[in-house]
Amino acid sequence: MSSLSNTDIEIKDVSDNDGDNDPAVGVHLITDYSRSVSRSVTPETPNGNHPTAKPKTPLICSNKIHASQSTAWLNNNADTTSREKNNDRPNSVHGVTVTFNDHKSPIDHEDDKLKEAWKSSETSVIMSTAKLGICFVTGIFFGMAIHKGTVYEPRVIRSQFIYERFIMVKMFLAAVGFGALCLALLSVLPFTREPFERAFKSYAACLPRKGILAVIIGGSLLGAGMVVAGACPGMVLVQVGAWVGGGSCLMTLLGCFVAALAYGLVEPYVAKLIVPKKPYEKQAAMHFVKLPFSVLAIAMAAVTAVIVFTLEWFFPWKEELFIPNSPVSWFMQLLAWPPYVAGIIIGAMQIPIVLAVGDTLGGSSSYCTIISQLLCTKSMESRIPYLAGYKRGIDNWWQVFYVCGAVFGGCMSALASHSLGSVPGVSLQSSFIGGFLMVFGARIAGGCTSGHGLSGVGLLMMLSMLAAAAMFAGGTIVGFICLAMDKANLIDYYTF
Repeated sequence: MSSLSNTDIEIKDVSDNDGDNDPAVGVHLITDYSRSVSRSVTPETPNGNHPTAKPKTPLICSNKIHASQSTAWLNNNADTTSREKNNDRPNSVHGVTVTFNDHKSPIDHEDDKLKEAWKSSETSVIMSTAKLGICFVTGIFFGMAIHKGTVYEPRVIRSQFIYERFIMVKMFLAAVGFGALCLALLSVLPFTREPFERAFKSYAACLPRKGILAVIIGGSLLGAGMVVAGACPGMVLVQVGAWVGGGSCLMTLLGCFVAALAYGLVEPYVAKLIVPKKPYEKQAAMHFVKLPFSVLAIAMAAVTAVIVFTLEWFFPWKEELFIPNSPVSWFMQLLAWPPYVAGIIIGAMQIPIVLAVGDTLGGSSSYCTIISQLLCTKSMESRIPYLAGYKRGIDNWWQVFYVCGAVFGGCMSALASHSLGSVPGVSLQSSFIGGFLMVFGARIAGGCTSGHGLSGVGLLMMLSMLAAAAMFAGGTIVGFICLAMDKANLIDYYTF
């Protein structure tokens, strides 16, 4: 038996479970070891028989004695190891129950709690860092695809809304269709179904405060801003990375931040006008057509594929480029990739975002998260609660890392193709006004071309489909108005 020095022993009565009134004595050895061994024994004679004389009254002892006074007694009577090996019954140490327990002070227990909390916090930090890293890398691929698809160029965006070129719509539909296909796959695989359902519920939870009026007005403003700025809330970040217009894209970015701040200030008043009195019970296409999401998503992917390849048949992408590709030795050196290839890459980015953070692609909320850092006191947060809600948490910050990755990806692609700073931009006033309209409209509608256009439509949300239609409608109206002004020699459509 191991040494019992510096160990307390507590002897107390334990219940008699065999009904023969045998005396039972509990001896608790309180040690510093993190283990508890309980050995319950009954008295025996040396030949294994019970004694004939039994006390009528159980022995009760609750005194503590020092281990040095009882070590010899226990060593002489506790030959228990061989008994444990040879018998299934408890050890017999002349009616003594020996229990080794933790003996820790309240301070020790508090230290254990602090250690557990520290380990839990450390694990949480590691997991959050990994998730944000995944979002950053995803943003890099997004930025590269946007750049290689050439839809970051202001003239490509403006040409789309007067329907002279169809590069943007090809890439958009390819991204929507392949993204829906990826989401359908995530919805049926056993090991990805849970994060998909979490992402779906997270998206649907944002819609009750947005009604038909909100998505029509917000979507139209967003589309108008896209024509004026020659960008969208996600593309402007790639423009910054590619240094479009010699830095004029920074004015677009400034307009986006000002719009986020402005909407935060007026949101309580705007909400009274646009929030529906009763949330819509049916939000997705599955609520109208009694078919599983996966079936409808695959069907939509097939429809978008047909539209994309039909457009490509009549309007080949190589003939629509403002600057044609030159022979190169590496595909990253190309100025442009087929728009449907770029769209497929963007649609595939739904997978890491859903699995990492339980959300779907989006970008306009990142402006709210960044601008909310100006609310440096509790008083300021209480005055602008809309922005305060975006200030903290990985649910908000993942988009910031994602859009930062988009800036980096756009820069990498521009450097690889030797096109950094070579793409012309628009005027500074158009950049700022367009940037403001884009984000202000996106906040009213509750999403941008990524949030509503790629993710909402990919999830078959009816309001998102309406928002995407409103974006194209608003952009088309403003585009043809500006084109008419160009024909009247008032402005130059591609440079104003």
